[in-house]
Amino acid sequence: MTLQRHRHRVESGPKTQWSGFRPLFDWRGNEWKRFYRLETLAAAVDGAVRGKDWFIIPSVQAVLGPAEVFSLSFSLVRENVDTLTFRMDATNARRKRASFAFVAAKNDKECSASARTGHAYLRTLCERVPESVVRPHRGGTVYLPDRHRRAAHGRVVYAYVTQWLPGYETVGIDGNMQFCALGERRHTFTIAETEALKAQIVGLMARSYDARRRNGMGVPDIMAGDLLVRRTRRGLPRLKVVACRRMVSGVSPVKALHAILAGAWDCGGRAMPLAPSNPETLWEGLAGALGRDTAVQWLRQYLDAVEGGRITPPAVDVAGLREIVMK
Repeated sequence: MTLQRHRHRVESGPKTQWSGFRPLFDWRGNEWKRFYRLETLAAAVDGAVRGKDWFIIPSVQAVLGPAEVFSLSFSLVRENVDTLTFRMDATNARRKRASFAFVAAKNDKECSASARTGHAYLRTLCERVPESVVRPHRGGTVYLPDRHRRAAHGRVVYAYVTQWLPGYETVGIDGNMQFCALGERRHTFTIAETEALKAQIVGLMARSYDARRRNGMGVPDIMAGDLLVRRTRRGLPRLKVVACRRMVSGVSPVKALHAILAGAWDCGGRAMPLAPSNPETLWEGLAGALGRDTAVQWLRQYLDAVEGGRITPPAVDVAGLREIVMK
Protein backbone atom coordinates (compact mmCIF):
# COMPACT_ATOMS: atom_id res chain seq x y z
CA MET A 1 0.00 0.00 0.00
CA THR A 2 1.34 3.41 -0.95
CA LEU A 3 1.57 5.60 2.09
CA GLN A 4 -0.19 8.92 2.02
CA ARG A 5 2.25 11.72 2.80
CA HIS A 6 1.69 15.21 4.07
CA ARG A 7 4.47 17.80 3.94
CA HIS A 8 4.38 21.14 5.66
CA ARG A 9 6.91 23.95 5.56
CA VAL A 10 6.04 26.34 8.31
CA GLU A 11 7.14 29.94 8.35
CA SER A 12 9.21 29.34 11.47
CA GLY A 13 10.12 26.19 13.31
CA PRO A 14 10.91 22.73 11.93
CA LYS A 15 9.87 21.29 8.60
CA THR A 16 7.35 18.49 9.23
CA GLN A 17 6.27 15.43 7.30
CA TRP A 18 3.53 12.89 8.03
CA SER A 19 3.03 9.44 6.52
CA GLY A 20 1.29 6.13 7.09
CA PHE A 21 -2.25 7.53 7.19
CA ARG A 22 -4.23 4.31 6.80
CA PRO A 23 -6.68 2.15 8.74
CA LEU A 24 -5.16 -0.13 11.39
CA PHE A 25 -6.73 -3.24 12.89
CA ASP A 26 -6.92 -5.03 16.23
CA TRP A 27 -5.83 -8.63 16.83
CA ARG A 28 -9.23 -9.89 15.68
CA GLY A 29 -8.93 -8.04 12.37
CA ASN A 30 -11.42 -5.30 13.27
CA GLU A 31 -10.61 -1.75 12.21
CA TRP A 32 -9.83 0.52 15.14
CA LYS A 33 -12.32 3.31 15.76
CA ARG A 34 -11.02 6.88 15.56
CA PHE A 35 -12.57 10.07 16.85
CA TYR A 36 -10.78 12.65 14.68
CA ARG A 37 -9.08 12.78 11.29
CA LEU A 38 -5.33 12.17 11.28
CA GLU A 39 -4.93 15.27 9.12
CA THR A 40 -6.46 17.28 11.97
CA LEU A 41 -3.86 15.95 14.41
CA ALA A 42 -1.04 16.62 11.93
CA ALA A 43 -2.10 20.23 11.41
CA ALA A 44 -2.47 20.76 15.16
CA VAL A 45 0.99 19.36 15.93
CA ASP A 46 2.52 21.42 13.11
CA GLY A 47 1.03 24.53 14.65
CA ALA A 48 2.22 23.54 18.12
CA VAL A 49 5.87 22.96 17.19
CA ARG A 50 6.12 26.41 15.58
CA GLY A 51 4.40 28.05 18.53
CA LYS A 52 4.29 27.38 22.24
CA ASP A 53 5.22 23.70 22.35
CA TRP A 54 6.11 22.60 25.86
CA PHE A 55 6.88 18.92 25.25
CA ILE A 56 7.70 17.82 21.67
CA ILE A 57 10.68 20.08 20.85
CA PRO A 58 11.95 20.02 24.48
CA SER A 59 11.92 16.20 24.39
CA VAL A 60 13.99 16.21 21.20
CA GLN A 61 16.43 18.78 22.56
CA ALA A 62 16.86 16.79 25.77
CA VAL A 63 18.40 14.07 23.59
CA LEU A 64 20.05 15.98 20.72
CA GLY A 65 21.06 19.12 22.56
CA PRO A 66 19.77 22.72 22.52
CA ALA A 67 20.32 23.39 18.81
CA GLU A 68 17.27 24.34 16.74
CA VAL A 69 15.22 21.36 15.54
CA PHE A 70 15.28 21.47 11.74
CA SER A 71 12.86 18.68 10.78
CA LEU A 72 10.34 16.25 12.25
CA SER A 73 9.01 13.24 10.36
CA PHE A 74 6.00 11.36 11.75
CA SER A 75 4.91 7.90 10.56
CA LEU A 76 1.92 6.03 12.01
CA VAL A 77 3.06 2.63 13.29
CA ARG A 78 0.65 1.38 15.98
CA GLU A 79 -2.85 1.93 17.32
CA ASN A 80 -4.98 0.62 20.17
CA VAL A 81 -8.26 1.55 21.79
CA ASP A 82 -6.78 4.65 23.46
CA THR A 83 -3.80 5.89 21.47
CA LEU A 84 -2.10 6.37 18.12
CA THR A 85 1.68 5.85 18.05
CA PHE A 86 3.91 7.50 15.46
CA ARG A 87 7.60 7.04 14.86
CA MET A 88 9.04 10.55 15.05
CA ASP A 89 12.42 11.11 13.37
CA ALA A 90 14.10 14.37 14.33
CA THR A 91 17.05 16.29 12.86
CA ASN A 92 18.56 19.44 14.33
CA ALA A 93 20.54 22.30 12.84
CA ARG A 94 23.81 20.47 13.61
CA ARG A 95 22.59 17.46 11.60
CA LYS A 96 22.22 15.31 14.66
CA ARG A 97 19.43 12.76 14.39
CA ALA A 98 17.35 10.64 16.74
CA SER A 99 14.09 8.70 16.64
CA PHE A 100 11.26 8.88 19.17
CA ALA A 101 7.74 7.61 19.61
CA PHE A 102 4.98 10.23 19.60
CA VAL A 103 1.87 8.88 21.37
CA ALA A 104 -1.42 10.76 21.00
CA ALA A 105 -4.72 10.04 22.75
CA LYS A 106 -7.63 9.30 20.41
CA ASN A 107 -10.12 11.62 22.09
CA ASP A 108 -10.26 14.39 24.69
CA LYS A 109 -12.12 12.36 27.30
CA GLU A 110 -11.42 8.82 28.50
CA CYS A 111 -8.58 8.25 26.01
CA SER A 112 -6.74 11.38 27.15
CA ALA A 113 -7.28 10.44 30.80
CA SER A 114 -5.90 6.96 30.13
CA ALA A 115 -2.90 8.31 28.19
CA ARG A 116 -2.07 10.85 30.91
CA THR A 117 -2.25 8.23 33.65
CA GLY A 118 -0.31 5.70 31.58
CA HIS A 119 2.45 8.24 30.92
CA ALA A 120 2.80 8.83 34.68
CA TYR A 121 2.90 5.07 35.30
CA LEU A 122 5.64 4.67 32.69
CA ARG A 123 7.75 7.23 34.57
CA THR A 124 7.33 5.24 37.80
CA LEU A 125 8.08 1.89 36.17
CA CYS A 126 11.09 3.23 34.26
CA GLU A 127 12.63 4.33 37.55
CA ARG A 128 12.12 0.85 39.03
CA VAL A 129 12.93 -1.40 36.06
CA PRO A 130 14.64 0.81 33.45
CA GLU A 131 15.99 -2.13 31.45
CA SER A 132 12.48 -3.44 30.73
CA VAL A 133 10.45 -0.24 30.23
CA VAL A 134 10.50 2.30 27.41
CA ARG A 135 12.06 5.59 28.52
CA PRO A 136 9.37 8.30 28.65
CA HIS A 137 10.10 11.92 27.84
CA ARG A 138 7.74 14.87 28.24
CA GLY A 139 3.98 15.01 27.81
CA GLY A 140 1.44 17.75 27.17
CA THR A 141 -1.70 18.63 25.27
CA VAL A 142 -2.52 19.37 21.65
CA TYR A 143 -5.54 21.47 20.66
CA LEU A 144 -7.60 20.02 17.79
CA PRO A 145 -9.88 22.67 16.29
CA ASP A 146 -13.34 21.79 15.02
CA ARG A 147 -13.42 21.40 11.23
CA HIS A 148 -15.99 24.20 11.05
CA ARG A 149 -13.89 26.37 13.38
CA ARG A 150 -16.51 26.32 16.13
CA ALA A 151 -14.62 27.13 19.32
CA ALA A 152 -17.06 25.22 21.52
CA HIS A 153 -16.35 22.03 19.58
CA GLY A 154 -12.56 22.13 19.78
CA ARG A 155 -10.79 19.29 21.63
CA VAL A 156 -7.69 19.11 23.78
CA VAL A 157 -5.99 15.72 23.62
CA TYR A 158 -3.09 14.45 25.72
CA ALA A 159 0.10 13.29 24.01
CA TYR A 160 3.61 12.36 25.08
CA VAL A 161 7.02 11.40 23.70
CA THR A 162 9.10 8.31 24.50
CA GLN A 163 12.27 6.76 23.17
CA TRP A 164 11.96 4.76 19.95
CA LEU A 165 12.68 1.02 20.19
CA PRO A 166 14.23 -0.15 16.89
CA GLY A 167 13.65 -3.79 16.03
CA TYR A 168 10.76 -4.24 18.46
CA GLU A 169 7.36 -5.58 17.38
CA THR A 170 3.96 -5.74 19.06
CA VAL A 171 3.30 -8.88 21.11
CA GLY A 172 0.17 -10.89 20.34
CA ILE A 173 -1.33 -14.26 21.29
CA ASP A 174 -2.27 -16.81 18.63
CA GLY A 175 -4.96 -19.48 18.59
CA ASN A 176 -2.64 -22.05 20.20
CA MET A 177 -2.07 -19.82 23.24
CA GLN A 178 1.48 -18.99 22.18
CA PHE A 179 3.00 -15.52 21.94
CA CYS A 180 3.63 -14.07 18.50
CA ALA A 181 5.36 -10.98 17.09
CA LEU A 182 3.02 -8.87 14.97
CA GLY A 183 5.53 -7.34 12.60
CA GLU A 184 5.47 -7.11 8.83
CA ARG A 185 5.53 -10.89 8.87
CA ARG A 186 3.78 -12.55 11.78
CA HIS A 187 6.10 -14.79 13.79
CA THR A 188 4.86 -17.32 16.34
CA PHE A 189 7.17 -18.17 19.22
CA THR A 190 7.66 -21.79 20.25
CA ILE A 191 6.06 -23.17 23.40
CA ALA A 192 9.46 -22.99 25.14
CA GLU A 193 9.95 -19.36 24.05
CA THR A 194 6.42 -18.51 25.19
CA GLU A 195 7.16 -19.96 28.61
CA ALA A 196 10.42 -18.01 28.79
CA LEU A 197 8.61 -14.78 27.84
CA LYS A 198 6.04 -15.45 30.55
CA ALA A 199 8.90 -15.78 33.03
CA GLN A 200 10.18 -12.38 31.85
CA ILE A 201 6.76 -10.84 32.49
CA VAL A 202 6.59 -12.47 35.94
CA GLY A 203 10.04 -11.10 36.76
CA LEU A 204 9.19 -7.66 35.44
CA MET A 205 6.03 -7.44 37.53
CA ALA A 206 7.86 -8.67 40.62
CA ARG A 207 10.64 -6.07 40.18
CA SER A 208 8.07 -3.33 39.70
CA TYR A 209 6.68 -3.94 43.20
CA ASP A 210 7.75 -1.42 45.84
CA ALA A 211 7.39 -2.94 49.31
CA ARG A 212 7.56 0.47 51.02
CA ARG A 213 4.86 2.02 48.84
CA ARG A 214 3.04 -1.33 48.58
CA ASN A 215 2.30 -0.93 44.88
CA GLY A 216 3.37 -2.41 41.59
CA MET A 217 2.48 -2.96 37.96
CA GLY A 218 -0.86 -4.54 37.06
CA VAL A 219 -1.09 -7.32 34.49
CA PRO A 220 -0.07 -5.87 31.10
CA ASP A 221 -2.80 -5.84 28.47
CA ILE A 222 -1.38 -7.92 25.63
CA MET A 223 -4.42 -7.34 23.41
CA ALA A 224 -3.96 -3.57 23.65
CA GLY A 225 -0.26 -3.65 22.71
CA ASP A 226 1.27 -2.90 26.11
CA LEU A 227 4.31 -5.07 25.36
CA LEU A 228 6.80 -5.10 22.50
CA VAL A 229 9.26 -7.89 21.74
CA ARG A 230 12.59 -8.04 19.91
CA ARG A 231 13.64 -11.27 18.28
CA THR A 232 17.31 -12.24 18.28
CA ARG A 233 19.26 -14.77 16.28
CA ARG A 234 20.80 -16.10 19.45
CA GLY A 235 19.31 -16.24 22.90
CA LEU A 236 15.80 -15.50 24.08
CA PRO A 237 13.59 -12.71 22.74
CA ARG A 238 13.41 -9.62 24.93
CA LEU A 239 10.34 -7.73 26.11
CA LYS A 240 9.75 -4.02 26.71
CA VAL A 241 6.77 -2.39 28.39
CA VAL A 242 5.48 0.55 26.33
CA ALA A 243 2.18 1.14 28.14
CA CYS A 244 0.85 0.58 31.65
CA ARG A 245 -2.87 0.82 32.29
CA ARG A 246 -3.01 -0.10 35.95
CA MET A 247 -0.91 -0.08 39.09
CA VAL A 248 -2.02 -2.25 42.01
CA SER A 249 -1.89 -0.38 45.31
CA GLY A 250 -2.14 -1.20 49.00
CA VAL A 251 -1.01 -4.81 48.55
CA SER A 252 1.40 -6.98 50.51
CA PRO A 253 4.07 -9.06 48.76
CA VAL A 254 1.78 -12.09 49.12
CA LYS A 255 -1.10 -10.34 47.37
CA ALA A 256 1.23 -8.88 44.75
CA LEU A 257 2.53 -12.36 44.01
CA HIS A 258 -1.03 -13.70 43.86
CA ALA A 259 -1.94 -11.09 41.24
CA ILE A 260 0.94 -12.43 39.15
CA LEU A 261 0.38 -16.15 39.64
CA ALA A 262 -3.40 -15.96 39.24
CA GLY A 263 -3.26 -13.52 36.31
CA ALA A 264 -4.53 -14.51 32.87
CA TRP A 265 -5.39 -12.99 29.50
CA ASP A 266 -8.82 -13.36 27.93
CA CYS A 267 -8.21 -14.55 24.38
CA GLY A 268 -11.63 -14.55 22.80
CA GLY A 269 -13.24 -16.47 25.65
CA ARG A 270 -10.19 -18.65 26.36
CA ALA A 271 -7.88 -17.91 29.27
CA MET A 272 -4.10 -17.88 28.85
CA PRO A 273 -2.36 -17.98 32.25
CA LEU A 274 0.32 -15.38 32.83
CA ALA A 275 2.56 -17.66 34.90
CA PRO A 276 4.69 -20.34 33.20
CA SER A 277 3.29 -23.86 33.63
CA ASN A 278 6.68 -25.29 34.58
CA PRO A 279 7.46 -24.43 38.24
CA GLU A 280 11.20 -24.37 37.51
CA THR A 281 10.71 -21.72 34.80
CA LEU A 282 8.48 -19.72 37.15
CA TRP A 283 11.07 -19.97 39.91
CA GLU A 284 13.85 -18.81 37.56
CA GLY A 285 11.79 -15.73 36.64
CA LEU A 286 11.13 -14.80 40.26
CA ALA A 287 14.60 -15.61 41.56
CA GLY A 288 16.23 -13.68 38.72
CA ALA A 289 14.08 -10.66 39.50
CA LEU A 290 14.08 -10.65 43.30
CA GLY A 291 17.18 -12.61 44.24
CA ARG A 292 17.00 -16.11 45.64
CA ASP A 293 16.47 -15.20 49.31
CA THR A 294 13.63 -12.75 48.67
CA ALA A 295 12.00 -15.10 46.15
CA VAL A 296 12.06 -17.95 48.68
CA GLN A 297 10.60 -15.69 51.38
CA TRP A 298 7.80 -14.46 49.11
CA LEU A 299 6.93 -17.93 47.85
CA ARG A 300 6.93 -19.53 51.30
CA GLN A 301 4.57 -16.86 52.64
CA TYR A 302 2.40 -17.20 49.56
CA LEU A 303 2.24 -20.99 49.64
CA ASP A 304 1.42 -20.91 53.36
CA ALA A 305 -1.48 -18.55 52.59
CA VAL A 306 -2.73 -20.85 49.79
CA GLU A 307 -2.48 -23.99 51.89
CA GLY A 308 -4.09 -22.20 54.82
CA GLY A 309 -7.08 -21.29 52.68
CA ARG A 310 -6.48 -17.54 52.91
CA ILE A 311 -5.90 -17.24 49.14
CA THR A 312 -7.63 -19.07 46.29
CA PRO A 313 -5.23 -21.62 44.76
CA PRO A 314 -3.81 -20.35 41.44
CA ALA A 315 -3.52 -22.41 38.26
CA VAL A 316 0.12 -23.26 38.92
CA ASP A 317 1.91 -26.32 40.27
CA VAL A 318 1.77 -25.44 43.98
CA ALA A 319 3.39 -28.72 45.03
CA GLY A 320 6.22 -28.20 42.55
CA LEU A 321 6.84 -24.68 43.88
CA ARG A 322 6.83 -25.93 47.47
CA GLU A 323 9.44 -28.55 46.56
CA ILE A 324 11.68 -25.89 44.99
CA VAL A 325 11.57 -23.47 47.93
CA MET A 326 12.16 -26.24 50.48
CA LYS A 327 15.44 -27.31 48.88
